[in-house]
Amino acid sequence: MSTDSTKNAAMMPRPAPRVTAETKAYWQALHDGRLTLSECESCGKLSHPPQAVCAFCWGNKVKPKVASGRGTLNSFSIIRQTADPAFKGRVPYVIAYVDIDEGVS
Repeated sequence: MSTDSTKNAAMMPRPAPRVTAETKAYWQALHDGRLTLSECESCGKLSHPPQAVCAFCWGNKVKPKVASGRGTLNSFSIIRQTADPAFKGRVPYVIAYVDIDEGVS
């Protein structure tokens, strides 16, 4: 049975990410159900989170690459309680640590 405070908490908006020109495509892909990585056109290396400059060679030709969706689950936790009002009506939820097959942590 839910109370009025639980209903109100469920309606409270969750904190939104800060979307920049650099991260807009990343957040849109996540919204569409895809995880994207940054792929450098100069050295071919992948990185995450999205960025305009390669973390390895400092090249500025970086493009999004869709991850395969495969990886290894290392650990997870089921969150059953929260003090954050934005998440009170959304428990339980899971936080997981996954090594994706592309090798980006």
